[in-house]
Amino acid sequence: MQSCSAMEIQGLARHSSGNKYYSRGREKREPVLTSHNISSLVVDRLGDQARSQNTAVTCFYFDFAARKEQSATSMLGSLLKQIVSGMEMIPEEISQAFQEQKKVIGGRGPQLPDIVQTPLSFAAWFGHEGVVKILLGREEVSPDKPDNDGRTPLSYVAEAGHEGVMKMLLGREEVNPDKPDNNGRTPLSRAASHGHEAAVKVLLARAEVNPDKPDNNGRTPLSYASWSGRQEVVKILLEREGVNPDKPDNKGRTPLSYSAGRGREGVVKILLERGEVNPNKPDNNDHTPLSFAAFRGHWRAVSLLQSRQTVAPGTAWE
Repeated sequence: MQSCSAMEIQGLARHSSGNKYYSRGREKREPVLTSHNISSLVVDRLGDQARSQNTAVTCFYFDFAARKEQSATSMLGSLLKQIVSGMEMIPEEISQAFQEQKKVIGGRGPQLPDIVQTPLSFAAWFGHEGVVKILLGREEVSPDKPDNDGRTPLSYVAEAGHEGVMKMLLGREEVNPDKPDNNGRTPLSRAASHGHEAAVKVLLARAEVNPDKPDNNGRTPLSYASWSGRQEVVKILLEREGVNPDKPDNKGRTPLSYSAGRGREGVVKILLERGEVNPNKPDNNDHTPLSFAAFRGHWRAVSLLQSRQTVAPGTAWE
């Protein structure tokens, strides 16, 4: 990918209004990549250089006069058009998908971390099966390509819980269903954290998936499901052989510690029914599940823990 410095693009911006286009020190000419009559500040150095060449150029158009309309979503729509094209017009399914998504998120669009995703990740995240199918049909699209955070399309769709898109991706041999991102989190970890039961089951059906795989912080899918209070997912994970219900992370905190500290009484109850779970297990700072629950005022969790006669108060919070 080519890039331009501020000095290189200085003076190359063009202001356009209606059907009239103006440039600094240049003759009037038509826009490079758009036919929309909107007020825009366009940096099109690469577009100019690519004219009459066999070169693909992607550009973002920033509309300062109508920011509500020129959202990240609409810019990504333009970007996706250019990436999947070589076509004279946007495929109808892609156009419709972005228009629908723009309405859903009120024109705000994804934040900056979302923009760096691959187009396939973006389409997968929002569950657009038609768009995913189009992209997977293109030879240059890698179905397991990670973004800058190391997250693959499967990672995003697992977090969003779109079972149909997940099955499409898992149908490709190149897709690793247990691939960790830069933080060590797997698709199963993402699905478990967000309580997507169907997605969790689909992933667990794959032999390559480790149901108890810790991330860089030592946290397992069960740890995240317990923290966020996903009772059904907790039950599903606990049914799997190899899942340690009392596994501490790098801070020494167990699934029970996280669920108690967040006041997730349903999960606390489920974990306390497991004989392997030590309700008195302290973390690296000597804080027990009971001390976390008490300090944060989760009295129902406190009552559940105190119902276990073996539970000790733990170290006082400092």
